[in-house]
Amino acid sequence: MTIHSATHLLTEERARTSGEGYEVFHAPRFTVLLGLCERHVPSRQARVLDIGRSPFSAMLRGRYPRAETLGFPLPPGGDGSDMPHLVYDLNQAQDGVPLPAAEPFDLILLAEVIEHLYTAPELVLLVLREALAPGGILICQTPNAGALHKRLKLLAGYNPYERLRLDRTNPGHFREYTRAELAQVAQRAGLRVIEHRFANYFGGGGLRDMVFDLLCRLVPGFSRGQTIVLARD
Repeated sequence: MTIHSATHLLTEERARTSGEGYEVFHAPRFTVLLGLCERHVPSRQARVLDIGRSPFSAMLRGRYPRAETLGFPLPPGGDGSDMPHLVYDLNQAQDGVPLPAAEPFDLILLAEVIEHLYTAPELVLLVLREALAPGGILICQTPNAGALHKRLKLLAGYNPYERLRLDRTNPGHFREYTRAELAQVAQRAGLRVIEHRFANYFGGGGLRDMVFDLLCRLVPGFSRGQTIVLARD
């Protein structure tokens, strides 16, 4: 493979995993997530941290004026938003590096992020716990490792998990988790489970998705996604 062809592949990969298509695809998930935020942290004056800036961050800022984001450095010149941004790689939790926050947060969102980290989730949640105010809430949203479509693919001899992507700034999923694993990780990090729910955020709404949704109502553990709400006592 030449340098030119590798660059072309990388450009295609970045186009596929960003842009307006991402916002439309994740819209149902954003709705569920914002509803959970409003229910568990109703105060508009709450200090909120959204890990991984995305279209959802702007929605969050509209509800919580003190919301800010955390993640990799923004592009030169920023992204056109006045939303505060903390530069921090959650994999730094492996070395016990604390978040660069001046005050604790009332709510931290770790949505569709934990599966992208190569660091043990206990270490990540420990660092986030230290950044939470007493009584603060952490909402973690992530794919369900035991989803039905993954089980069926494995039975058919196909790997249900994607290969690492070409873009090292967005390599894809290193590890996905089951409900029991998430609860165990939270307990080891000193966080209390308040709520857990399975859901299918994604899908085209066709007959196949309708049948799948019906089946998941009978067996929630077959669902594609999951959200766990944790609290620091």
